[in-house]
Amino acid sequence: SIANLNLTEFFLYRNINMTGSIQYHFKEMAYLSWISLNGCSFSCPGPEFHTKAPIWSLELSKNKFERPIPSSWGQLSSLTSIFIDDNRFSSGLDVLLRLQKLRYLYADLNCFSGSIPIILTPELAYLGLAGNNFSGVMQNLGMGGGSVVIYDVRHNPNLRANIEAIRYSHRVEGLISLYNSNS
Repeated sequence: SIANLNLTEFFLYRNINMTGSIQYHFKEMAYLSWISLNGCSFSCPGPEFHTKAPIWSLELSKNKFERPIPSSWGQLSSLTSIFIDDNRFSSGLDVLLRLQKLRYLYADLNCFSGSIPIILTPELAYLGLAGNNFSGVMQNLGMGGGSVVIYDVRHNPNLRANIEAIRYSHRVEGLISLYNSNS
């Protein structure tokens, strides 16, 4: 079992033959710092990780993970980059938007809906939420303590923005068109 290995990095890249659930395979790996499972065909809930593991990069793009993001990810205090785009996650972004060291969050092309959670991550520079089903009016982007430079919220057909939300960001992909369509 890979759970008994003292790995610090784990990579599987573009291997569509890797399928099934890996929910608990990484839970005991206390030394894991970088995991990349991009382009595989893993499914079911997202994997659980050892909460004390020094994981700084989590790359799970282009799989079939679904359900809420595991709440234990909110305890991965070393995370700076998360790539969960092109999956089927439906909730749990609020857990990630509290991580104090997080700089990049790519959560495009999932099944997120409702309001975009308040951003409490002070270091966040990029937030990718395109291609989900967020709705309502965007919060004032200057609130929440985040220093987000780029928001990508394109292709969220029920999401709206007001001029206050746009004014507080350096670069906002998709928000200008959201505002203009409601004027």
